[in-house]
Amino acid sequence: MDRRQGMLQRVATAAVVSTGGLAVAMGVATASAGVAAADSQQNVITQLGNNLGKLGSELGRAGSNVGDQLGKAGSNAGSQLGKAGTNLQNQLGKGGTNLQNQLGKGGTNLQNQVGKAGTNLQKQVGKGVTNVVNRIGKAFGG
Repeated sequence: MDRRQGMLQRVATAAVVSTGGLAVAMGVATASAGVAAADSQQNVITQLGNNLGKLGSELGRAGSNVGDQLGKAGSNAGSQLGKAGTNLQNQLGKGGTNLQNQLGKGGTNLQNQVGKAGTNLQKQVGKGVTNVVNRIGKAFGG
């Protein structure tokens, strides 16, 4: 993010500096033409050049401000994305923990039910065998 911010500031500054340079060059060219044409117009040309120089300076400040604002916006976006990622990780972690807890409880309940069913089966088989033995004994006069 810092590289992007620095790059955006350099691009904005370069654009402003080149625009300011163009304005100054136009002022110098205009001033040179005016001096060559007539000395009486020198003050007007000088004032025009000075105004164009001020315009270039203002454009430079505006470009710098744009670069600063773009950098701040990029930094804020990075911070927000970082917070969102952290929150997502926290939520996924809680979801995973809850899932483990539920699966553990489900597994424990399953073991308990299977254990009870096995115990009940043993009791029923034991009673069934006892009944068979008793009937055989009675059949043979016991």
